[in-house]
This record gives sequence, structure tokens and C-alpha cells, in this order.
Amino acid sequence: TASQPLVRSIAQLRIMASTSLRRTGQGVWGIIQRCTSAATSNGLSWQPAHWRCVSGITMPSPRNLDEVMKVEQLLDKTKEEVADIWMQYHSDPSKNRVGGVLSAAEYDTLKQRAKESPLFVVPVGKPGGGFLTMLMQCQMPFVLFTSLEEFRRNPSGAPPHFTLTHYPELLDSKHLALVRGDVVTDKVVSVQEGAVLLQLCRAFYTHDEDYKLVHDFNHSPAQFDFDALLRKLGHQPQQS
Repeated sequence: TASQPLVRSIAQLRIMASTSLRRTGQGVWGIIQRCTSAATSNGLSWQPAHWRCVSGITMPSPRNLDEVMKVEQLLDKTKEEVADIWMQYHSDPSKNRVGGVLSAAEYDTLKQRAKESPLFVVPVGKPGGGFLTMLMQCQMPFVLFTSLEEFRRNPSGAPPHFTLTHYPELLDSKHLALVRGDVVTDKVVSVQEGAVLLQLCRAFYTHDEDYKLVHDFNHSPAQFDFDALLRKLGHQPQQS
């Protein structure tokens, strides 16, 4: 059938990705390489807690929430107020960042499923029609997005164009987790498309019906239906 070449490609892709992640011993940190040299070449003092360097691209993406805002000032706020503050903080598109909020239950589900099924493909609609298929690679608290074609060509060194960082520090006190998305390459992923990717990651990993596609992609690639994914996202299925 028309879907068979894609299925074989996905199966090979899953194997390449899994092999690449196992080979590094540190999962996503095998893709996050050349940190010190790249940061130095950009005139930056590389500090693991403050910076992440992904395939030679240095970007501000703090790992800890208290490096983004003063956590103690949030303790007397309601969870609704915290969510509003976070979203307002990430509302300026010129900063190439987007924000999101997960409930504690959503975060726990996403974290467990990201470990169980760390890879997925997401078609993102582009202006003028058509779509770009992105590959998600999860290793919580991080999620990296690269283009499927770039990953096919170089699975261990494909550059990420958008990343998510999850902050679970307020799970106990506010019963929510905060999410930051960083646009790394705005010529590939716009801020608006980054916001879509953030919500698609949330939906596919926390909604039971949607997660079935993710599970099939990782564990039963022969059953994965890319056309069903396209239809779900409002794209035209590929013709044979």
C-alpha cells in the first residue's frame, strides 16, 4: 500500500534514534554536544545551570525555575495567578519564547509517557499550504524538535530548531508545572508554530486517545498510521 514505504522509514528512524540515544549513555545529552567550544566561540562563559548548547547552537534555557523568576515571590499566589504571571512573562513574541502550564496530573502523565515513548513525529502547517514534519525527542525535562529530513540524514547530530523545558518545582505547592519553549531557528519554526508544538506535545502525551499514535510510533511502527495523524491535525494525507 501507499503507506508501506513510510512505515519502513519510521521503523528505521525509530531504530536509528534509539541506537543514537543508547550510544551516548546520556540520551539527549548526546545531541547536546560541543557545549564549551561553541559557547566560547560565541563569547559566552558556559555554565551548565544557565545555558544549553545544542549541536553547536547556544541558547538561553535555564534548567531551574529560580533562574527564570524568583520562586519565593510566587509562594503566596494562587495557582491561577502563577499561571497568569508565567504566560504574561512569555507573551512578547520578539523574545522568541512561548510559555505553557501543565496540571500536576498532566505533567506526571507526560513524564511517564515521555520515558516510555520518547520519539514522535508532528506535521506543522506552513504558510501558503503544506506542512513540515518535525521529530520530537523527549528526555524530561527537555523536549527537542528537529526536522524529520535532517534527522534522517544525521540522526546523532541533527540540529534542534525548537526546544521545551519543563519546570516541576511548583508541583507540590501549586499543583502545576511550568513550560518554556525556545525558538532556536526562527527560519524553520516561528514563535506561533512553537506555541503549536508546545500544545501538540501536551496533547499527544497527556490525552489517552492521542497517545495511542505516539505509542504505536515507538512500539508498533507497522501499525502507525501517518495519514490518520495528518487527518487529526487537519492536513491532507499524502497521495500514493
